[in-house]
Amino acid sequence: MVWMETPRPFCIGRFTLALPASMQSRHQKYTYNGDELLTSPGTSLVRFNAIVDQRENELLKNNRDDLHGATLKQTDIPWLEKSLRPQSNTRLFAFRDGNSEGFKLGYETESYVWTAETMFLLKSNASENKIDAVFADDADKMKRIKARDNGVIPIEAGYCFDGGLITGGTKFYELASAYFERPATPGSAIFGIEMRPNLPSDDKLLDRVPRLMQMMGNLASNTRTLQRGDRPLAGLDGQEMLTEISADGVTAYYFIWEAKGEPKSVIHPNTHIELRLGGELNIKTEQRMGSALSEEEALGLWDQILNSFHLRPGAV
Repeated sequence: MVWMETPRPFCIGRFTLALPASMQSRHQKYTYNGDELLTSPGTSLVRFNAIVDQRENELLKNNRDDLHGATLKQTDIPWLEKSLRPQSNTRLFAFRDGNSEGFKLGYETESYVWTAETMFLLKSNASENKIDAVFADDADKMKRIKARDNGVIPIEAGYCFDGGLITGGTKFYELASAYFERPATPGSAIFGIEMRPNLPSDDKLLDRVPRLMQMMGNLASNTRTLQRGDRPLAGLDGQEMLTEISADGVTAYYFIWEAKGEPKSVIHPNTHIELRLGGELNIKTEQRMGSALSEEEALGLWDQILNSFHLRPGAV
């Protein structure tokens, strides 16, 4: 299949799929039990210690604003509320930039972990009376973080994110999104996947088609449906809608698969998968270009990616 001669595995959350090796990461975002996860590979332990020491000095140097009165003043209270070092290669901070006597303000939290030449940063927040509980939860997560090669699929239970794995038990609040693009492809080629807990307000994909067509405006009249209907995948009750958009001599494809998911389930999350081929504006030429793939090639690529999507064995 075109572009899939050498597919590479990709692990996201509790799931895995195969992508063209030629696709490169465009944007990834991960949140585990309320903490946004950020990864900095190629960080030495010396560099890690310098970063967290500098951050602590900044939090101690800055003083909170007094938000009680009408006139903005500065207090003599530093931003840093609490600092903790559970292990030699970890650090936790809780801080805020303002004080008020009239109402309680929460704190921002930052947790730093170093392992295998990689720095991980967990960013979250805590209410004024729950800092200790948040620190305890973060300290537990920090002990379970492992660095990993993104091209290697783990065999142990855990949650995959960019460059890492949080081992052990599941959490109901797991979010993951990743978008990839194929460089220098005419009209662009973008693949995306998003996973989150199900919400009571979620509608199925095909129930939203009228609204989607309305949002497309004039392009709706230039849209042809190639396929639509139910498509179960990876134990999820999903639906797909595959469309071709032709306007001004440019043909593009927009493929979507979605599963509504189940409440509080990490193995049945609300899942959105999309593939966009063609139609993107070329900044240099200020022209839109059509898909680099034919309809048959686009459908084949889509099927191969989707058929590879599954719950990772041993993920839970």
